Amino acid sequence: MLARSPVFDEYVRRYEPSLVITATPGIQAYDAEAIILSRQAGIPTLATNFSWDNLMGFKATRIRKPDYLFVWNEFSREAAVNLHRFPLKRVLVTGSARFDRYFTPKTSLTSRERFLRAKGLNPAWPTILFATVGSKAGSFEKDYIQAIITWRKRDLPEINLLIRLHPFDKIERYAEFLNLPRVRVEPAGKQVKVGDTGRIQTEMDDEDFANLKATLMYTDLNINYKSTISLESCLFGKPVINFIDPTRPFQNKYYYEEESYYRPLVKEGAVSVVASPNELLEAMPMYLKHPELDRENRERVAKLYIPYRDGNSYKRAVDFIERII
Repeated sequence: MLARSPVFDEYVRRYEPSLVITATPGIQAYDAEAIILSRQAGIPTLATNFSWDNLMGFKATRIRKPDYLFVWNEFSREAAVNLHRFPLKRVLVTGSARFDRYFTPKTSLTSRERFLRAKGLNPAWPTILFATVGSKAGSFEKDYIQAIITWRKRDLPEINLLIRLHPFDKIERYAEFLNLPRVRVEPAGKQVKVGDTGRIQTEMDDEDFANLKATLMYTDLNINYKSTISLESCLFGKPVINFIDPTRPFQNKYYYEEESYYRPLVKEGAVSVVASPNELLEAMPMYLKHPELDRENRERVAKLYIPYRDGNSYKRAVDFIERII
């Protein structure tokens, strides 16, 4: 049913590709189009499966099966084979190239004191990292941020709060927090224009990745809403508290349904889940005082999702591509 694409046909005529590679297995519309058009043209396809949630959850209904699939780990490989009937020999475990920077000297670390002082935070105090949801999710996470700030004033003023925005979030949504003492609100990366479209999006360069690595290394507790940053915090051995959106109960299934990509983090006890700001305020002091709690669970989940920690996931991917073509 998909109409032929003169642009795609011209690419095929000009370059005679041996393989077409997409970032997802059809999750994005342009990836799905590329996979379908390549199949019509008799060209093999490979999806690098950039994100960990592509094979499970509502996104998976949009999959247009490529000939080959790269995945982060054996857990994702099982999902590809059992849920989507990919042939086992065509699902290849490469590791996650997006995490390679954490294991290479290129992404070097500044000192904790210099890092926190540069953000107007006190190096002598513990630091809470709060990762936002994104502007499309509404404003419920601001209730949790406000609860933290109120609690800090009342019970434990010597706490830093670093609010890291989701790449799709906007800093103006947090205007009331921008000038508070020992509170830092910052975007994930730099704002850039997308071609001639006039659209602005967030992109991360080497400096931004170095900042994220230092953020994970030098903060003491991560609070977020079922984000990939939970995995990264497990990798760096930091406690994680996930909060639930009380206004969107259908979203909570990602924490508890066995088919969910996020379920192992909850099931293995790598993260704690709170359903209200009051529950968050009960959990925070416990992890700040005893960061070793659940450490073994976090390590177990980190090994499950991020089995390769050599900085060479990109190289394994290239080696597999060479074998395919």
